[in-house]
Amino acid sequence: MLQVVIIFFIYPAAQIANLLDCTSWSGAGPGLMDAVTQGAMLAGKPVGGFKIGKEAGEWTASNFHPYLPSENYLTCR
Repeated sequence: MLQVVIIFFIYPAAQIANLLDCTSWSGAGPGLMDAVTQGAMLAGKPVGGFKIGKEAGEWTASNFHPYLPSENYLTCR
């Protein structure tokens, strides 16, 4: 089901990224946040992701999208 949501929203997200013509920022989670990230990348626009560090520990590389470089993330505590 999650993959259907992502695929359904990637192309509209790409159209919005082209329309706004600016850096797209979203959370780095699954679902719509992932669709926004992939759509902006599909449109060739700059992309950034927000991560919120857990109080009990740091985020690891496994919490990042594999297709978005880790330097494109802003991690908040």
